[in-house]
Amino acid sequence: MKLLVSIQFFFQSLFDFLISLLRIGVFTKPSIVYLPSREKRNKQLLILGNGPSLTNDLKHKTEDFNQYDFLVVNHFAENDLFEQIKPSFYCVGAPELFQDNAIEELKTKSVQLLQAIYSKTKWPMTLYLNSAALRSEQWISLLKKNTNIKLRFFNKTPIEGLFRYFFWRYNVGLPRPHNVLIPSIIIGINENYKSIYLFGADHSWLKDIAVSNNNEALLNQKHFYDEKTSTAKPMRKDLKGLEARKLHEILHKFYLSFKGYHDIDTFSKKYDVIIYNLTTDSFIDAFERKESC
Repeated sequence: MKLLVSIQFFFQSLFDFLISLLRIGVFTKPSIVYLPSREKRNKQLLILGNGPSLTNDLKHKTEDFNQYDFLVVNHFAENDLFEQIKPSFYCVGAPELFQDNAIEELKTKSVQLLQAIYSKTKWPMTLYLNSAALRSEQWISLLKKNTNIKLRFFNKTPIEGLFRYFFWRYNVGLPRPHNVLIPSIIIGINENYKSIYLFGADHSWLKDIAVSNNNEALLNQKHFYDEKTSTAKPMRKDLKGLEARKLHEILHKFYLSFKGYHDIDTFSKKYDVIIYNLTTDSFIDAFERKESC
């Protein structure tokens, strides 16, 4: 029975690898493939997700901010914490922020975030953008005017199956990037940090799902900056907001994210990196839990 399972796993991995090769040929941009860093890191890396627990956990589970390097994500620059902690790295993963054909709400959010990053960054910071940003003249042209910002890009190509760790290591692609935390952790590993701590990685959406009497699946995606004002909304399937995800599609998206963290945990151990999850009541079950750093 074990032999049969092993054979089945091998052929599934082979099939996933062949599909991944096709994705690489279509989606990966060779110009942004890069070698992992060899720089010696003397500090620990704290990756800050935007979950509701972030403010309280960061206050009670860390000491002086100067003891750590930080990586922040998505709309973090719009909060006052951005200028307090002065992150070394920033990851923007949401592809809709770089699309000209997105709905007006998303375009407005894109401009607000862009202006916040550009105007507030007064220290050296490496900004990783989803490769979709390469098509956004607005983002690229403005950010290049801030000499404190070093621009880098990551390939969002989903890569699975055989040899996936090699491709993740060289920024050819990622585990399915359904959450910005996925490329952020890969970046931390490839930037040669040996200890990575996760804050604000609540991922507790399962208790915030509802279905209306009209069979509309609703999700309240709370963040530390809007926990008290956030409301349940359909999860968009397209950039124009014309089609909403069904419940099974939402749950499948979650499945891929949570599975991806287990793959990342194995990947991190291959390179002697330890990932700790310090998020209170986090739903992520892949990484070792710790009370403080």
